[in-house]
Amino acid sequence: MVYRWSWAPVHNKIHTSKFSDMKRKKHLPYTALLAATLLASGCYKDKGNYDYQAINEVGIDGINSEYTILALDTLKINPVLNFTQDASNDTSKYLYEWVAILDEKDRVFPDAKRIEVAGSRNLSYKVTLKPNAGFTMSYRVKDKATGVQWSKTFRLTVKSTIYEGWLVYSDVNTDARLDMISKLDATTERTYIDVLKQVGSALPPQKNPRHVSFATKNQGVGIYLSAGTGTNSIHGETFLWQPTNDIKYEMVGNMPPGFAPQFITNYGSAEHVLVTDDEIYYQNFISGGGGYTLPINIVQAENVKFKPAPFIGFSDLFAGNILYYDATGKRFVGYKTGQTYSYTLQDPATKLFSYTTGRRMLFMANTRYSNNDVFAILKDDTDGKTYLYRMNVASGITQTFYDAIQGTDVDKAEQFAVSNQFGYVFYNVGSKIYEYDMFNKSSKLMLDMGTEKLSLLKCHNFGGISKYVKLENSLIVCTYAPAKPAAEQGTMRLYDVPTVNGALVLTKEYNGFGRIVDVTYRRR
Repeated sequence: MVYRWSWAPVHNKIHTSKFSDMKRKKHLPYTALLAATLLASGCYKDKGNYDYQAINEVGIDGINSEYTILALDTLKINPVLNFTQDASNDTSKYLYEWVAILDEKDRVFPDAKRIEVAGSRNLSYKVTLKPNAGFTMSYRVKDKATGVQWSKTFRLTVKSTIYEGWLVYSDVNTDARLDMISKLDATTERTYIDVLKQVGSALPPQKNPRHVSFATKNQGVGIYLSAGTGTNSIHGETFLWQPTNDIKYEMVGNMPPGFAPQFITNYGSAEHVLVTDDEIYYQNFISGGGGYTLPINIVQAENVKFKPAPFIGFSDLFAGNILYYDATGKRFVGYKTGQTYSYTLQDPATKLFSYTTGRRMLFMANTRYSNNDVFAILKDDTDGKTYLYRMNVASGITQTFYDAIQGTDVDKAEQFAVSNQFGYVFYNVGSKIYEYDMFNKSSKLMLDMGTEKLSLLKCHNFGGISKYVKLENSLIVCTYAPAKPAAEQGTMRLYDVPTVNGALVLTKEYNGFGRIVDVTYRRR
């Protein structure tokens, strides 16, 4: 029991000798006198009056010693409070506080050490604390009448819900929205719609989404979101944003108002290529470190910028060269990393095709097929035919395959994708999806999505990471149903691609998105 007490002192007399009033030549030192007085007082039996008053005590139960929870889930705790002198159950008599203290080992600048979580009797808190971190939590109850505070501490571990999984970039009535299919463990997935809003990211609203990419850097990773209103990166672990994440802070020099790249791609360990409507930029986060400098879509000997097609070819095995397409001169062009200009490709003596094609590029992608070949699909507007080009990009650029595509209605194809495992070319004409085999020169109708409209075909390249082989070998088909609300009309499906032109096998289906424009994977 706790008491409040008051003290009424008894005045004690201290007698002095008759010499105390006499003048003496030698005075008793003041320190000795003080010591004697204190000693006399300490030995004197205390006969004071003390009035003890018991106060209201608060007992706190119903709180476990530790909790583990996923970020963005709701932590609910209903403490049981026991009052020794209050049976009113009047919560207004008390002040309540829930406080989280971040473990020092998990604290990285600019993380806050102390976070005020709530000020309520019971806790119902959507956890927005730092994920993959530990906290010491305190629950405090203060009696307003006495000013005495009672508390109980416990441990909280927050696990990330955005640690790994598919990032789905959608168009919702022209608004850009990032959703996530989060992999929580080996068998459990959960979809988070508008994940940036859920984690409290401050990224300003963006319009007309274009591309999402997961990129490694010299320090950690980042996620780039490109839209018609600009390109921004978000933190690879927390998805948080700050103004310096605007792409203009990675550019050397001032960019014009409305600077909005088409996309950013990452190859090698820390090399990035940025593509706009009219220019290509390169930076190396390790050796360069200074950001994107001058456009590289210019051949040194010509000294005139050309308009690039919105595609980049490279190898995940070798970071020495990249390949892109001059849409002005209708030719393939090479670039050696670290240079400030492009170079023309010379036709080999035993060429499969001329690098100057005179044709219009429809598609180009990096694949895992045949030692990481780059597949390019071009349209000849003179004869109306569609052609497949394959090149290997390593220490140099070499030709590996060339032929006209003889698939059904390929001249009407809208989107393309290439199987990383078998090199099959997928394309769609409306709701119909075909698979083209370059060796037997035939196409096969694989899927008919009916009334759904196709928004994306893709085979995602994981760079050969073994634990993602099944996903890497899948075909991604994204559709939308125009009759449904814009915020939930999109569907993403994954199909296994069998050998010898076997029927596609649906392995995953996810719903509730907007019109999906791009997907990437936050890998580990």
